Amino acid sequence: MDRFKDLADINKILFKYCPEKTKYDLEQWVRLMLLRAYAEVKSEEIELINFKYNETNIIFNSEFNVFNLLKVDSKNQILECSLMLSSFLEENYGLPTLKAIDEVLLLTGDDFDLMSIQLAAHINDWEENAILLSDDESKPCQRIST
Repeated sequence: MDRFKDLADINKILFKYCPEKTKYDLEQWVRLMLLRAYAEVKSEEIELINFKYNETNIIFNSEFNVFNLLKVDSKNQILECSLMLSSFLEENYGLPTLKAIDEVLLLTGDDFDLMSIQLAAHINDWEENAILLSDDESKPCQRIST
């Protein structure tokens, strides 16, 4: 049995029948992308390389290990951000790849959980900030002042 294929099949069913995405769903998707990056699975072998969280589309590029975040505001302007996995790993673990970190720390499932929580928090923070930066009339600051 291939555990990555099994995880992908389970996630595909869950995403198909549970359209509402929570922060937990985002964390689980990020964890799956981290496991695939660790196993060096290329994008063409991955079915679920994109994820929609609230109004943000997230695409994971496994060739460069980058999370690309895209959001279209009410004026059809694109807000985008790239979160490089190597930069995140160097900043938090001192090494640029999951394989290099595993050689030193012997990564466990808990480590992947922690990384996915941290990365999901970065994505969530960007998504919330993108709402504040947009010129949408329903943004929180304008609701308070009216």
